[in-house]
Amino acid sequence: MKTAGEFDFVFARPCRSANRCFTALARSNQRPYPRLGLIISKKCAKSAVKRNRLKRLIRESFRHSQQKLAGLDIVVIGKNVAVAKTSQELFTLLNKQWMELERCKES
Repeated sequence: MKTAGEFDFVFARPCRSANRCFTALARSNQRPYPRLGLIISKKCAKSAVKRNRLKRLIRESFRHSQQKLAGLDIVVIGKNVAVAKTSQELFTLLNKQWMELERCKES
């Protein structure tokens, strides 16, 4: 997702999933494929290198779960705790969130 209107669509009536590292908001998009939006602020990770690392990990995890998430617009918001976690820990947390967001397709 790229435009503010697409993000606003998800923020209007989201299905929510949160853990200590990320908050994920989702909403059905009436498309045969999922779309991802990322919000990783400087407050979350001061260094651009760390912000980009988080974005890469989220995108890769999303790519592995795309089949299950078809028909959803998802916005992932990073929290500052995520920077200290290993890649494997983040992948595990994200996979749990993707499973929780699958239930949003019925709504």
